[in-house]
Amino acid sequence: MKSILSLHICISILSTLLFFNTTMLPLQWFYFLGLLITVGGSSSLFIFKHNQYKKALTLQEMQVENIKDITKKKQDFISKISHDLRTPIHGINGLIELLEKEPLGDLGKSYLLKLKFGSNALLDLVSDVIELNRPEVSDIQTHNEEVNLTQLSEEIIQLYSTNCFLKKIQLSLFIEPAIYGKNYSLDKNKLKKILTNLVSNAIKFTDAGEVTLWIKETVVHKETSKLTFMVTDTGVGITEEHIALLTQPYYQVHSSKEDRIEGTGLGLNICLNLLKSMRSELTIRSTKGVGSQFRFNVEANSKTNSHTLIHKIKENKKVVLLSQKSVTTENILNYLEYWQFNYQYIECHQIKELKTHIDLLVIQGFSEAELTTLIPKVSALDLKSIHILLDSDTKIIEQQFHNKRLHFDYGYFSPIVLHKFLEEADVMHKHLSTNPPEIDYIKLLKGLTKGHITSMLVVDDNEINQLVLTEMLQEAGINKIEVANNGLEAVELSLKSNYDIIWMDLMMPIMDGYSATKEILKQKPYTSIYGLSAATEPEVIVKGKQCGMQAVIGKPLKKADLYTHLINYYDSLNNPSKTANTLDLKSLFNKEEPLKVLIHTVDSRTTFKLKQYFEEQDNVLTTYISDPDSIIYVCQIQAYDLLLVDLNDNKSRTAKFIHEYVTKRQTTPLILVNTEQQNYLHQSNTLIRFLPLNFNALDIQKVLLHFKEESKTVFINKPTSSQKEYYNEL
Repeated sequence: MKSILSLHICISILSTLLFFNTTMLPLQWFYFLGLLITVGGSSSLFIFKHNQYKKALTLQEMQVENIKDITKKKQDFISKISHDLRTPIHGINGLIELLEKEPLGDLGKSYLLKLKFGSNALLDLVSDVIELNRPEVSDIQTHNEEVNLTQLSEEIIQLYSTNCFLKKIQLSLFIEPAIYGKNYSLDKNKLKKILTNLVSNAIKFTDAGEVTLWIKETVVHKETSKLTFMVTDTGVGITEEHIALLTQPYYQVHSSKEDRIEGTGLGLNICLNLLKSMRSELTIRSTKGVGSQFRFNVEANSKTNSHTLIHKIKENKKVVLLSQKSVTTENILNYLEYWQFNYQYIECHQIKELKTHIDLLVIQGFSEAELTTLIPKVSALDLKSIHILLDSDTKIIEQQFHNKRLHFDYGYFSPIVLHKFLEEADVMHKHLSTNPPEIDYIKLLKGLTKGHITSMLVVDDNEINQLVLTEMLQEAGINKIEVANNGLEAVELSLKSNYDIIWMDLMMPIMDGYSATKEILKQKPYTSIYGLSAATEPEVIVKGKQCGMQAVIGKPLKKADLYTHLINYYDSLNNPSKTANTLDLKSLFNKEEPLKVLIHTVDSRTTFKLKQYFEEQDNVLTTYISDPDSIIYVCQIQAYDLLLVDLNDNKSRTAKFIHEYVTKRQTTPLILVNTEQQNYLHQSNTLIRFLPLNFNALDIQKVLLHFKEESKTVFINKPTSSQKEYYNEL
C-alpha cells in the first residue's frame, strides 16, 4: 500500500516538472494525462478495496471473538445447569442409600430397588442431555471401564418389569451364556443410556405381545469381541418412509391407543449421537402393525469376569424345565447346557411322563390362572424341589399354595436368578460364589477412632445433601459434625475449631469451595479438605487439587467411598510410618493379559486392605472365595497367577492347607496373610511366603520382589541390586 502511494506521488511530481520545463505536443500531453489518471484511479480503487478488506477482516475477527464469547458463556451455563440439575438427584440417591439400611418388607425393598434404578436412569438422562448440548459434538468423550453385561442387562429388565406387568406384555432377556463369564471394556454410562432408551421406547409403543433385549457375542480376535445388542417388540411399528425421521430431534410417533403422541422425541436422537461417539450406528427395521427391531454393534476387549460364579456341579443331579416355548425358555436351556447339567425340557401335556428322582423342577412362563391348575399336578409327583418364576409380585399364588417343596421367585429371568435356583435346590455347591465379601466398615472405623474425639465440617448449600452426608458421618461414629451453608461460613468456622476433615462442595453462593479451601489452608495448612462435586470432569479434579484438596469426589457420595476415605485417613494417623496404600505391579509382572489373583480372607480389615491394593490396579482381576477347602479345587479348574490366603494364623488349618497345596503340586505363588507360624515350613519351598499382622502394601511388594527374584514365569527378569536395596530400606 505504501509503495503504490509513493509511486503515485512520484508520477505526479514528475508530470508537474515536465509541464513547466518541456515543450510537448497537445496529443502527447493528452496521452500522458490519461496515463496519470489511470494510475491514480487504480491506486484509489486499490485503496478502497483494501479498506473494505480491513473492515471485513475486523468484522470477521469480531465475529470470531463473539463466537468464542458465546461458546464460553454456553460452557459456563452448561456447567452451572449441570450442577443445578444433578444436585437434587444426588440428594435423592443419598436418601435412597440411607433408606436401604432401614428394616423394610420384601415389597418395600423391591420398590426401593426400582426407585434406585429409576433415579440413576434419570441422572444418566440429565448427564447425556447436557453432554449432547456441549458446544461441539467432539466434546462427547468415551470413558471405558470393565462392564458386567449380565448385571447391567438385569438392572435394565428389572427397572421396566413393573411397567410391563401393568401393560400385560412379556419382557424377556436373551443373553448368550459365553457372555456370562466375561467383563467387557465399554463406556457403561453410554451403553446403559442407549439400552434404557431403546427398551423404554419399545415398551411405550407395545400394547400386546412382548419386548425382548438380545445380547450376542462374536469373537473377532483372542480378546476382542463384536457385541450385538438388539431390542425387538411386537408394537405398533412404523412405515418405511417414516423410519429415517425416527432419529430426528423431537420427532414423535403416534401411539395406537387413541392416536396419542408420547415422549419428547429426543430418545433416539440421543442414542444416535452416543453411538456415533462409540463408533457405531443404529439399524432400524419396522413393519407397521407387526413390530420393530433396533440393533447396533460394538467392538470391545473382553476379559474373564473376576467375580463369575464358579460352577461346581454335584453328581447325579437332574434338572427339569416346565415351560412354554419362548425366548426365556430357550435362554434357560442354553445356560443349563453351557453349564453341563443333566437337564430335560417338557411342556404341560408331558407332566405325566415325568419320572421320579428329579432334584429340581423349574416352572416358568405361566399366568396365575394356569398355575392354579398346574401346581396341584406337579405337587403330586415325587420331586425334591420346585421353583416357580413369576413375572408379577402379587403373591396370590404363594398364599394359595403352601408346600415346603414350593419356592416362589418374582421378577424376570436372568442367569443370576437361575444360579440361585440351582444353589437352593442343592444341585450346585453354594460356597463357590466368588462375589467380594462384605466389609464391616463401621467396625473398622470404630477400631481406628477408638480414643479419638472425631470432628468434621460439612460445607454445602443444599439442605438434602447436608442431611445425607451428616447422617452417613453419624452412622460412621463421628462425634462432632458441624454444617456450613457456603464457603465464607466454612472459613469462619474453621478459624474457631479444628476439624479432622472438611467436606467441601465446590459450587456455592457467596464463596465457592475453591476459594474457601485456599483461605482455610492459608490459616491452617495441615487441614484435610475433600472436594465434593456433581461434575467430575478432569479439569474440575485438577483445579481442586491445585487449591490444596486431598481429592475431589463425585456426588452422590456413596457410603463405601466415604468410609474408605475415613479409614485411610485415620489409619494414616495411627500408623504414620506405614502410609503406603498402593502397589506397583507393573514393574514386577511381565504379562500382557490381566493378572489373575485369588483371595481368601476371614476378616473385614484384611479384605478392605487387599481389595484396595489389588482392585485399584488397571490390569488385575481379583476373585474372592469364602471356603478355604475349595481353594485348591478352584485353582485346578482355573489358572491363577497369585494366591493370597488368610487362615487367621490357625496352625492346624494352615498346616492342612499347605499339605494339600504341596501334595497336589500347585505351582501358583502363595502368600499366607496374617501368619506368624512359619517354623513348620521347609525353607526350600520358594513358592510360599508370609505377610505379618498389620501388613501394608510395602510388605506385599517385598514378597512379590522375592518371587521375582526366583524368576517365576509370570515375573520379569531378576531384580537389580538397586531395587533390592530400595525394598530392604523400606
